[in-house]
Amino acid sequence: MKLTKEEITKILEHLDYENKMCSVCQYENDCSRDIRCYGNEPIYPPCYNIDFINIVDFEKLEKFR
Repeated sequence: MKLTKEEITKILEHLDYENKMCSVCQYENDCSRDIRCYGNEPIYPPCYNIDFINIVDFEKLEKFR
């Protein structure tokens, strides 16, 4: 059963950003989880400039239902 938009919104509102938001992100394994800089332009995590709902892995999100 797919999550409804209301369920998704409710779940995301209750997740602790630092600990759980990353665990439902589709980039969880390929992300530094913070801003990095190696002498050039800073490297931002994928969630920095976009709405988090666009990068949520909905299969992972199901476990918080």
